[in-house]
Amino acid sequence: MLANLVVENDESGLELKSLSRWLNSDPDVQERITLTHKSDSNLPGEMGLGLDLIEAVFNGVVDLSSLALAIVNWRETRPSGVSVRIKSGNYSAVVDGADDQDIQRLTRLLNMAQEDTGADEQQD
Repeated sequence: MLANLVVENDESGLELKSLSRWLNSDPDVQERITLTHKSDSNLPGEMGLGLDLIEAVFNGVVDLSSLALAIVNWRETRPSGVSVRIKSGNYSAVVDGADDQDIQRLTRLLNMAQEDTGADEQQD
């Protein structure tokens, strides 16, 4: 399963780098999830959005829970106004707090995306 993580309103990119360091230092995330830093740059000479993101690749509910918990824990250390948008397939959620509702919302999002991915794979 694939999810893209974007720190919103982070023109400097410092918050995304902080999130990346946080996720890479989390033992559960390190063990279970492959993280890649990506840039939304187009071909040379074309204007892109300049959007940087973290791509997370993982399997199953345990991995999903580890990712959700790590994101919410990181968010808890940040100033207010910092939020993370998580997009997987056709689903998207924003984590802008650090409470149980954020974890539940993120877990629901990723579960729905995983169910859709599984349904698509079964139809092939």
